[in-house]
Amino acid sequence: MNCFIPKQSAEIVTMYIENRRSVVLTQRAYRRKYRGKQPPSDNTIRDREHTSSTTKTFQ
Repeated sequence: MNCFIPKQSAEIVTMYIENRRSVVLTQRAYRRKYRGKQPPSDNTIRDREHTSSTTKTFQ
């Protein structure tokens, strides 16, 4: 299981959106950027996207 800090989670969501919500393309982009690190699973990517889109920041 991969544990991602909030900054990494945000980056994964950004990659996911930039890659037309394609899990495979997101994993490839992650592998290109972070050589040697295992990319997030498809469930992790979808979960991060869902969590970030439903979370609101209150000031």
